[in-house]
This record gives sequence, C-alpha cells and structure tokens, in this order.
Amino acid sequence: MRCSIGSRSGGNRSGDVAARNCQRLRTALRRKRIAKAFGDRAIAELAGLPITVDAETDRYAWTTTLQLADQFELTPHDAADRELARCRTLPIAALDEPLRDASPARGVALLGTS
Repeated sequence: MRCSIGSRSGGNRSGDVAARNCQRLRTALRRKRIAKAFGDRAIAELAGLPITVDAETDRYAWTTTLQLADQFELTPHDAADRELARCRTLPIAALDEPLRDASPARGVALLGTS
C-alpha cells in the first residue's frame, strides 16, 4: 500500500487529511484488520474524493476536541473526526472500539450497524 502526499503549499491542509487517512489504513493493515487489496482500493477511492478542510476543527482542537478525547479515551484525531461527524450530521465509519463507543453516546450514527 503506497500513499502519495502532495506538498502543503499555501496553507492548504488537505495533505494532512490524506496523510491521516493513509496512516489509519496502514495501521489497520499492520494489525491485520484489513487486507492489502482492500487498503489499495480504499486509497484509490479516497484519492478521487473532493476532500475539504474544516476550519472549525482547528478552532476547537484545544478545547472541545481534547475534552472529548479525554472523556472517551480517543486519540485527538478520532475525537476531531467524531465531532465533525456530529456537527455535520453525518455517520461515521470506524473499526476502532473506543470511537465506535463514543459515537452513539454523542448522537453520531455508525455506518455498518443495523
């Protein structure tokens, strides 16, 4: 699985988003949670998405996001993703148990559940 990350010119942080998602896929692969072929397909699909950066995420990183991370024992990245899903009323896809537990507790729907 190979991830190509562009430069971070002009303050655009979409490379950060790509790097975070690549890291998550590589971690899942290393922990044998996904197959290499799945990771490769996921990266190809993610590369084609119109990913944007949410300015509010940075604004609340030191307050709401850290409080959420502490409360549910999440990484700051997972807490930010969960909070963004809540603010935008979007479901979240997660294999990580703490993130899956924290999401419904704060009104975020999980993908892949009935």
